[in-house]
Amino acid sequence: MLINKIHINNFKSLVDLRINNPSPFTVFFGTNASGKSNLFDALELSSFVFRKSNEALKFFGSFKELFTVQRREGEYKTINIRVETPNGFLSFNVIDDKKPLDIELSDANLEIKNLLGESFSRIFLGKEKINKEIFKDDKKLISDGSNLIRVLNRLLKSEVTKEEIIEWLQFLIPELKNLEIKQNELTGEDYLLIWEENSSEPFSGNLISDGTINSISLLSSLYQIETPQFLLIEEPENGLNPKIIREFVRLCRDLVKERNHVIWLASHSQTLVSEIKPEEAILIYKESGITRIKQFLDLNLYDLKMDEAWLSNTLGGGIPW
Repeated sequence: MLINKIHINNFKSLVDLRINNPSPFTVFFGTNASGKSNLFDALELSSFVFRKSNEALKFFGSFKELFTVQRREGEYKTINIRVETPNGFLSFNVIDDKKPLDIELSDANLEIKNLLGESFSRIFLGKEKINKEIFKDDKKLISDGSNLIRVLNRLLKSEVTKEEIIEWLQFLIPELKNLEIKQNELTGEDYLLIWEENSSEPFSGNLISDGTINSISLLSSLYQIETPQFLLIEEPENGLNPKIIREFVRLCRDLVKERNHVIWLASHSQTLVSEIKPEEAILIYKESGITRIKQFLDLNLYDLKMDEAWLSNTLGGGIPW
């Protein structure tokens, strides 16, 4: 699964943003309010346009809310988003709320279907971006991870997947021994139990830390489907200690190679940025309210790590404070 180009015009702070030949594992990093979420919004809108074109806009707000903040008073143009793969593309225009979307699709090899169809997920744990109750089943995590129990219950029924998830969790959380999903006899609702090495009784999912729940949720998103997926994760570092963040980056990179995933992260964590290579990095920053990016496909930092280059402003784009 590959993406050749992304071009976004007039969407929120993305006035004329182009990404060329991004790595299947990419980290978009920058300060708060630099435009990382806007980029992920545009890609999620593209997925909705592909899957539910007649309903796509209602999940994201009105045309005026989506149009670039750089417009002149009373002047609106067209929002255009284009996603290209090696043998196909999706391009669509949003003109206003009352007119149907102008959509072009070339997908003879089903590359767009594989990229933006059922393989697409966006995760921002604990932060509901848009109302997606219609997607709240056990197939994939929705953005805030609130259907974790359903997804995890399905995943743990596969002995192979369960073994991999628990093995990673034991590496990240040494005391963890096992996970179980049980059903409440009175309400019929499923709930999570966690077993630890030095405890004779399990802990309810309601009693464990946010970091442990986030670790379980992130692993569930990575393993939620066996086929290649296009997975966007915002601020995966929330609630995690530096060791887990580093190992999470390694796991994402491994799964991209092993399962042909595309995994893109949005982060402002120095620890996470310190673990990535220049070709995996895209710096996002703002100039006069417009989101800009920098790619580093041929950058040689010698012995300097990406976070050091970022915080010293070697990469340009301003110092993040």
